[in-house]
Amino acid sequence: MSRSTYWFLILHPNYIDMVLLVELPTEVILRILTYVFIPDIFSVQLISRFFQTLVSDSINLRYQILLQASGMLDNPRTDLPVRSRYEMLKEREKAWFLVQPRFTKTIPVDHPTVEINGPWRSIYLISDDTRRVIDSIALPSNASDPVSSWKRLRIEDLDSHEGHTRRKILDFGVAEDLDLLAIITSDTPDDIRTIRVNWIQHSTSRIHPRAGPAMSLTFDDPFVCAGVDIVGSLVAVTLQSHQRGRPGNRVMVLDWTKGATVAEFRSSLCRYINARFIAQDVLLVPNSGDSSIELWIIPTSDSDLSQPSLKTTPDLALNLPSIRADVMVEEFACRGAPSPSMESSPSQRAFSSDPEHSILIFHLFVRVQFVQRPVPVVFFARRKMFMELLRTYDGLPPSEREQARAGEHTNVLPLHVIPWIFWGPTNTRFFCQTTDADWITTSGQRYVFFDHRGEGFPLVIFDFNENTVKRVRDAVHKARTQDPPGHSLHIPLLDVSAPFLSQGPGGMERPRIGWSWRFSEKLPWNNRLLERIFAEPVHGSLPYVMSCSEVDYDFDGVMMDDERILGVRRGDFSASGGVDRLEAMWFG
Repeated sequence: MSRSTYWFLILHPNYIDMVLLVELPTEVILRILTYVFIPDIFSVQLISRFFQTLVSDSINLRYQILLQASGMLDNPRTDLPVRSRYEMLKEREKAWFLVQPRFTKTIPVDHPTVEINGPWRSIYLISDDTRRVIDSIALPSNASDPVSSWKRLRIEDLDSHEGHTRRKILDFGVAEDLDLLAIITSDTPDDIRTIRVNWIQHSTSRIHPRAGPAMSLTFDDPFVCAGVDIVGSLVAVTLQSHQRGRPGNRVMVLDWTKGATVAEFRSSLCRYINARFIAQDVLLVPNSGDSSIELWIIPTSDSDLSQPSLKTTPDLALNLPSIRADVMVEEFACRGAPSPSMESSPSQRAFSSDPEHSILIFHLFVRVQFVQRPVPVVFFARRKMFMELLRTYDGLPPSEREQARAGEHTNVLPLHVIPWIFWGPTNTRFFCQTTDADWITTSGQRYVFFDHRGEGFPLVIFDFNENTVKRVRDAVHKARTQDPPGHSLHIPLLDVSAPFLSQGPGGMERPRIGWSWRFSEKLPWNNRLLERIFAEPVHGSLPYVMSCSEVDYDFDGVMMDDERILGVRRGDFSASGGVDRLEAMWFG
């Protein structure tokens, strides 16, 4: 070693690590880089021409970068080559960003009435007002595939339980990764005090081979079944009393593989619509009784479930913004997909949205004085934010935990209540909703908005992916600082360009790409109405990118899952609330 090289290495010790890294075999370097976050990989590319070429020429690394940037998880069960998966994911992200479906198929539904319906990944299920059957159909994922035939499950096919001739379906939940359909029924639908829970394998319409016995649950007060959610072996069933504040409001946690009750959650002043798993052992429960979001940790169960846990105090409660005195919350619910699951996708689909990074959409229906109909309000928050708040509190040392416990009335209030101002403004985004709430759905980090009240309206996609926001923000800055300023933005990762504006019907210009990455007093809809409802600022600063389709549609509503948007057409069933057909628009 020369003296100059020696002193260079002494003065630049980090260079030694780089020399050692370069001397590793190329496949080892690539393996190391697969564990590096996206911004760091881009920084590595700037080190030298060697690293620039290494990253750009590796299809495995480019696929990992795109997975991270898109908030997607690879499916280890697929046998598709990496290059095919990369190209499929790239085309998928392009299609969603431009709101350009890659194909559309019409699915006849022909249900004059609809009580329960919705897409669950690759299937669509629906039940009419007789509540005696569940019809399902596989949704198309290939342009060359014919439309599948409908499959019908009748209530009398569930089991030989007596009284099935009187039984009606109250609700059902689906876990497609488990091939499970949890069906809640009652013999007395007009005065429900007992429910029957059956565990059905969707593919065969028979009792699931991994299921425990069907369950019968009886309660003192009449109630309605308001929601079902499934994760792994656990099923959350939300029961709502007919009377506000009655103890019938509760969430039952069941183990479908054992046919047993694991836990029961109910707090004072509670009024529940549904519960949503945000982790394998954590339930998020919106409470319209005291306008809060409750987080419940499910107790670890042992082999003996004869005495299920009863919890009357949530582990954490997050207050909503203060509501004005002349406003009343009628309903408060939450949706989000996909659910967290330890099961890999059984399909050959190459990838799916990462539950940890998905968004949750909250629906508030409020009664405002002098307004005839309830006003729907929606807001968004990241699933992982709630888990981070729970971990922060759960990580308190024992002394502080006891102080928190002593400072509250634990038989009434949770151990820790976080006021809105300390968690909400920086982590949420509020809108006054102007469309039919029956069709509001979200999947992954995207949400589809459609205003069906006009003769034609574009599909509007809100993307809350932090990486998408950063890429668009950088592209907007680059376009605006050009001389002359550009009229479109370019996303190098997807190799796609889009104009800021496009021409709508009649040649009028309208936004094609929009965004908000900071707090803004100006909102797309009804800012004054939000101020009329809430006594605190609620707009929030959760950043998003908005994409509008170039084509206008005349749907009666829209739904979405991980691969597609379903346009709902009522046709001649508009008056009865039925569905005539669906337009399945596939993005990838």
